[in-house]
Amino acid sequence: MHIRKAARSSDLDGRVTRRLYNFEYQPSKLSPREIAKKAIKEITQEIQIANDLLQLKFEVVKESIMGYHVLFQQHLFGNLISGAWIRVDIDKTGSIFNITNDLTPEFVLKDLDVSNYITVITIEKAKVIALKVITDSPDAMLHCLKEELVCYPINDTPILAWKLIVKIEQYTGSWKIYIDAKTGVLLDKFSLLKHALPKGRVFDPYPFSKTPAQALNSSVPLPVEVYRDYDLSGLDDSGFLDGVFVSTRLTEDRVNNPAQQFLSNRNQKGFGEVMAYYHIDNVQRYIQQLGFDNIMNKQVVVKVNASEEDNSFYDSAGRFISLGKGGINDAEDAEVIVHEYAHALMEDIVSGFGVGNNEASAMEEAFGDYLAASFFCDQKPAELQPMFGCWNGSPCIRRLDSPKKFRNADMTGNAHKDCEIWSACLWEIRSVLNKEKADRLIIGHLRLLSKKSIFESAAELLITANKQINNGENEAFIREVFVRRKILV
Repeated sequence: MHIRKAARSSDLDGRVTRRLYNFEYQPSKLSPREIAKKAIKEITQEIQIANDLLQLKFEVVKESIMGYHVLFQQHLFGNLISGAWIRVDIDKTGSIFNITNDLTPEFVLKDLDVSNYITVITIEKAKVIALKVITDSPDAMLHCLKEELVCYPINDTPILAWKLIVKIEQYTGSWKIYIDAKTGVLLDKFSLLKHALPKGRVFDPYPFSKTPAQALNSSVPLPVEVYRDYDLSGLDDSGFLDGVFVSTRLTEDRVNNPAQQFLSNRNQKGFGEVMAYYHIDNVQRYIQQLGFDNIMNKQVVVKVNASEEDNSFYDSAGRFISLGKGGINDAEDAEVIVHEYAHALMEDIVSGFGVGNNEASAMEEAFGDYLAASFFCDQKPAELQPMFGCWNGSPCIRRLDSPKKFRNADMTGNAHKDCEIWSACLWEIRSVLNKEKADRLIIGHLRLLSKKSIFESAAELLITANKQINNGENEAFIREVFVRRKILV
């Protein structure tokens, strides 16, 4: 490998290289970890870290269909720096094809006063502050799911902080909160709820298969021919809907059938649980067929009829899917179920993706729309295929063939609107590639993203992934899609 001959992108006025790619390949027989460490040592001057690498701690080697992805996290005075990662991507031959650098540079760290990195605020005091940040209710009770002392960057300078992931007993959802460990000042707060739709205006086109949505009325009994009976895979022998990849155990008054014959209709107990179980299990098995056997290859928990609200979300802290029953029950909507499961997939690939980054959040919403639309495309009438939420929208909740462009007034700052820009790119790419090839590329490129990814960098990373997965096939077309959408110049 010749680092000097790699392409680069930089920030901080060009002083720090943030990405290296298009390397001149030289396969290596060393382990992925050793290859990565050797490469980082070669570029310490470019990425502005100490040559001894003592700031870096090896985290993990993740494997994908593109090869190996080696992660190191940066530490300062014994505490990790939040979001400060470097990832080296290596193909199956041992050749590096991409390096992503989100480390804090040495010129920022060298003048820091160690006396500012002594804990003054206790964890107990930090929890009291966190509770007040969320609610003024005197009866509220805080449950801390995780507590950790970290260095949290504010204006590129790491501040010693308590990182808390908390839930409040009286509220739905959870929060990630950073409290200055010296002053007690709130540094940042993020909701960890990942909503599929703002008001949950969704419906289930998929039990209706080829029946046009406009021909059905949700307020009257539906004809028996709209239902489909399918095998349920992976169930244990408990009689509940518990299996290898899905459990509905958070659902109140769960359905139980020792004979495992869950054949109720939408007005009967258990229909929503079966919907959630079947579609998530089916999508996970499809993803594995594409070659991804280590993305959420574990059980996800679903809470059906979770609230009276017309809303659903994935809670990345509690790691469960919540499906509301307001209006049309969201558990009847396969698109909502798969969209929420897409959030779980993203969290498993890049933890914290989309939090505090509107473009990343829009891309995550777009991925959920894309995965649902692509997976069910052949089961929908042609005019509804590029739409998401066709039953309860006018004519839909969101489109995947929107004419929106990035660098103009179409970009609003609202992730649930801006996602149509990114999903339109993915849908157009799918129109040229076949379903499986497009799905494999779009899911595969997620492994190259970081929490700081934006539309432009993600587009370039998708092109990089296409070189690894599809040998660069259709690269000119893919790039032209992003150029036409004003994401790439």
